[in-house]
Amino acid sequence: MEVKQRALQNIAATGMRTTLQVSVVNGLDNDGLGDIVRFAIENVDKIHGVIFQPVMFTGRDEDITDDERYARRYPASQLAYDLQEQTAIGWQPMRDWFPASAYGIFGHLCDVLHPEAKVGNLFCDIHPNHGIFSPLLVNVDTKETIPVAAFFNVERFMHDIVEITDSGRGPMITKALLALSVLHNFDQDRAPSGFDALSVAHVTAGGCASWLPFPEVTNCLETCSNRS
Repeated sequence: MEVKQRALQNIAATGMRTTLQVSVVNGLDNDGLGDIVRFAIENVDKIHGVIFQPVMFTGRDEDITDDERYARRYPASQLAYDLQEQTAIGWQPMRDWFPASAYGIFGHLCDVLHPEAKVGNLFCDIHPNHGIFSPLLVNVDTKETIPVAAFFNVERFMHDIVEITDSGRGPMITKALLALSVLHNFDQDRAPSGFDALSVAHVTAGGCASWLPFPEVTNCLETCSNRS
C-alpha cells in the first residue's frame, strides 16, 4: 500500500489525477467496494474516479463448472446495490446510475462546441448491461460526498443536450441553451450548502474552490480466460 500511495503522490505532483481500476469477483472481494470508494474520496485531489470490472469467464474455461460460474458472476446492477449498502452517501440505484454509453451525448456536445477541432471525441458505446456509471460531487476540504443526481436531474439534462445538439445551432447558441437547461435541472433545495447553479458551471469546467467532480464510479465487464 505504501508503494501505491507514493505512486499516487508522484502522479499528482505532475498535475494529473488517476483512475483506480478494480477487478470484482462475487464472493471474493465485492464486500470491500465501499472501502475502495471511501479511499478514492479521501484522495479526491489525486484520484479522478474508480472503474470496477466484474470478471466474466470466456475462452478456454472448460474447468469452470456452471455452479461456480453462476456463483462468481457479478452483474452491473449488483454494484449499484452493494455500494448503496456499503457507503453512506445516499446512493440510490434507480436514480444515480446511467449507461456508460451515455457519455456519447457529451462527446457529441463537445464536437458541436468545437467545430474547428481536427479530431472528434471518442466514447465507449457499450450495452447498458455491460457498463454503467454514477457521477459524484466531493468537497475537497470536508470530503462531503453527494450523488449529482440527488440535486440535478441528470437524465433530463441528457435529453436536453440531445435536443440541443440535434437542432444544429452554432456554439454560442448551444452554450446559451445549455445554461438554460442547467438552471432548469438544478434543484437548489437539494444541493449541498453553498453550492449554487453557478457552481455547476465551475465544476463542469474542472472544479471550483471547494468541490471537485468525481464522475467515474463505473462498472464495465472484464474478460477472464482460464488457460491451461
